[in-house]
Amino acid sequence: MSDLTVFVGTFNRTLTLMRCIRNLEMQDYPLRIVIVDNGTKDPAARKYLEGLPYKVYWLPPNEEVETFPEDADAHGGHTMQAVMRNYSAAMRQEWLFGEAEWFAVCDCDTAPDGDLSSITRYVELAQEIGRAVGPHLSLNVHHNYPLRTLALVQGARVLFKDRMMWHEGIPYSFDDIDSTFHLFPATPEFKRLQMDTARVGKPYWATHTDWLFDICNPTEENFAYTMNASSAASWAGGWLRSFFQAWLRSPQSAYHYVNSTVKNRDDYIPELFILSWMLQYGHGYPADLTRSKQVLRDAMPSWSPCWEYEECWDALVYDNDQSCLGWQ
Repeated sequence: MSDLTVFVGTFNRTLTLMRCIRNLEMQDYPLRIVIVDNGTKDPAARKYLEGLPYKVYWLPPNEEVETFPEDADAHGGHTMQAVMRNYSAAMRQEWLFGEAEWFAVCDCDTAPDGDLSSITRYVELAQEIGRAVGPHLSLNVHHNYPLRTLALVQGARVLFKDRMMWHEGIPYSFDDIDSTFHLFPATPEFKRLQMDTARVGKPYWATHTDWLFDICNPTEENFAYTMNASSAASWAGGWLRSFFQAWLRSPQSAYHYVNSTVKNRDDYIPELFILSWMLQYGHGYPADLTRSKQVLRDAMPSWSPCWEYEECWDALVYDNDQSCLGWQ
C-alpha cells in the first residue's frame, strides 16, 4: 500500500495526460494515481479516461462549479477556484479512506520527467523542512510555442543555481507553487497558494508540457483543449483562442490580430511576447531580430524581477544558451 496519493487534474487531454501518467509510473517512489476530471467533453479524451486502470472522479466543468463573491479577486478568478474545488472534492473522498500519509496535486500538463528518484527527493525534503514541495520547471520550450519568449525569460528567474539552498544533494528554493506538482501531508482540502512551499531544481525538476506545443503542427488535442479551455488556461488568457483561430487562417492574420489587441500597461503583456517570437522566427512578418529584442523589453513590466538578469535574455531566447543559469 502506497503512502502517497497523486491527484492528476485534466480537461480534454489525451496525449498530455498519457505522458504525465507514464512519467509518474516510472518514478521509484510507490504511489497511487487518482484522476480528477474537470468536465472533459472531447470524445477521444473521455474514451481514454474510461479505459484507465485508475479511479476517475468525474467532476463538473468549471462553469458549473459553485461560485463565491471572493472568487473574483482570487488568483486565476472563478475558473481556477473551480479547479481547486474539484481537487478538494476528490481529496475529501480519499481522505476518508485514511490510507495515505501524503497527497500530491499534479496538473496533467506537468511531466515529472527528471530523475527517477524525484518524488522520493520531494518526500525527503518535505519531511526535513516541513514545507509542501514540488519541482521547478525546466526550460524545455519548443521553438514553435508562441509564448516561448515569456516562458524562457520569466521561467529562468527562479532557476539560477547560485540562489538554491541544498539538502543532501537536493537543490531547492522557497518559491510559490501554483499547482503544477504539489506534494504535502494528506489533508481534506487543497489550500493552493496558502502553504509554505519549496521548489526543487535540476535534476529533480519537471517539464511543463504545454510549452512543447508546436503551433505549426497542432494535434487533435491542441484543437480540443485550446478551443474549449477557459480564460485561466495555461495559454495565458482566453484571447489566445482567437489568436489560434487567426493563425489557422494564416500567420499573417495572426500577426495582424495580435497587433490589434496590444494594450500598453505596466504588466507582463502576452501579446508583445508573442510579437517578439513572431519577429524572431519570421512568422507572419519578415524576421527582424533587432525589433524582436526591443519588443521583448517592451513586454516586460518595469517592476519585474526579471530585469535583474537582463544580460541573460538574449542568450536564453536567441541563442538557446542556458549556461548563464550556472548548471553546466
